[in-house]
Formats: sequence, structure tokens, C-alpha cells
Amino acid sequence: PPLTRFSFREFAYLCGPGLLMAVAYLDPGNLEADIQAGANVGYALLWFFFLAFSAGVTFQCMTARLGIVTGRDLARLCGDAYPKPARILLWVLLEVALVGADIQETIGSALAISLLSGGRVPLWGGCILVTASAFLVLLLERCGARHLEAVFGGLIAMQGISSAINYAQAGVPQAAVFRGLFIPRLPAAAVPFAVGALGALIMPHNIYFASAIVNSR
Repeated sequence: PPLTRFSFREFAYLCGPGLLMAVAYLDPGNLEADIQAGANVGYALLWFFFLAFSAGVTFQCMTARLGIVTGRDLARLCGDAYPKPARILLWVLLEVALVGADIQETIGSALAISLLSGGRVPLWGGCILVTASAFLVLLLERCGARHLEAVFGGLIAMQGISSAINYAQAGVPQAAVFRGLFIPRLPAAAVPFAVGALGALIMPHNIYFASAIVNSR
């Protein structure tokens, strides 16, 4: 086939679904799992976080390729391959996983709102605000997927810049960071936090979502 020139516009267009999947790694549940692990075991689990994140991205890439090749999402393919009892079990497990993830995200966001408002917004009020904002985002999708991707892209950029500034100002000991990243250690006290990180970084809903969203492009 003839060679075509690289188009940044087309590349950005195709990166849109990636923004929707990437934002799942920046939700309050994931951040809280990271904070709890760091507060209790320091930098000892950085290597495990990196491996869990890599595994999650690998699973998403595999399901995205599956969607491209077959033209169908993972849920439909599971429905075709498994008997009815297995399909029902998978559906129940996924619903439970979604509820568990949403509870963390809702409460984490409500806590953030309470902290940012100096305690003027109670926890229940923050939960209402977060739930309302979720429905507003769903309504935004009616304006087109591009608008939704632009909003998520802006949020990801804002959080990335904020995290970089915070990292630069916190005086993080770089030697400890490199030891935690390249020298695998798993203290007994770190096991519960490792399990929490595994559940936070390998998200079943994102794996199913990856196979479905690629068909929109």
C-alpha cells in the first residue's frame, strides 16, 4: 500500500478512547490505595505497583485488539462462548466489582470536597455532589464523544501537572524511590496494601470497556 504522511490530527482523534480508559487510573479509589500503601510501607511497593499497572494495561491492550479483530466487545464474546450459568455468574461478579469501585470513588471524592471546603461540605453532601456530577458527565456524552474526551483530557492534564508540582515540592528521597522501584521487597505488613493495589490497578470494568470503545473508532 502507498505510504501516507503522519497526521497529528488523526493521531489525536484515535487517542480519544485512550483518555477515557486512562482516567480510570486517576480515580480517588486508586489514589487512596496509593496513599495508604505509601503511608504505611513507604516506597517498598513501588515495584509491585509498576507490575500491577503494566498487567492492567496489557489486559486492556489485549481486549482492545480483540475488539478490533472481531468487531465485537468482550462481553458479547463471553456471552457466545460460555453457557448461561457462567454468563450470569460473570455478570454478577462484574456488577459487584463495579459497585465496589464506585463506592471507593464516591466516598474518596466526597472526602476531597470536604477537605477542600474546610469541612463546610459534609460527607453526605459531597456524595450528592459527586453523584450529580457523574450524571452531568453522562449528559455531556449526548453532545458527542469528542466533548467528553476533551473534558477528561483536561482533567488528566490538570491532575498530572498538580502531581508533578507536588512531587517537586515534597522533597521526595530519590534513592528510596529507586530502591522501591528496582529492588522487589514484600514485607508482611505490606501484603494487604499489595492486594488493594492489585484490585485498584487491574480493573475488570476497564478491560470490558477497552474492547467496546475501540469499535467507536
